[in-house]
Amino acid sequence: MKKLSWRKLLSDPPSAWMRLPLITRGVGDELLRAVDADGEIDCGTEAPAVVVCRLAAAHPRERRRVAEAIDELVAAGFFALVVSDTGSRALCMQLPDISLARVPEASPKRARSGREPNPKRARSQPEPNPKRARS
Repeated sequence: MKKLSWRKLLSDPPSAWMRLPLITRGVGDELLRAVDADGEIDCGTEAPAVVVCRLAAAHPRERRRVAEAIDELVAAGFFALVVSDTGSRALCMQLPDISLARVPEASPKRARSGREPNPKRARSQPEPNPKRARS
């Protein structure tokens, strides 16, 4: 099984994110999955909607709605469209609290090394069924 790369999604989104239309938030989630470690999507000279549709495997008929969603995300300040002097475009993430360059560390609640198991939580092993025993 191929190991998938880790990407941070908004687990506690700001209220401005939640006020966006559902489709726009879905496109935003796809953008978060597609950004590189620097929080950017290099669009080259193509329109951002074309690149995002290709990355998200969107249907060509969805391109207009994806373009509208990108405009809404840029207007809300979650992403910025940066155009270089050469005409190259990049969508840049504007969410400083999300680090995409590292895997999250285990939370203290989950790190239970060195502790004795709680007997109340211990699960009993099911007894083998003699009818299912194979010879």
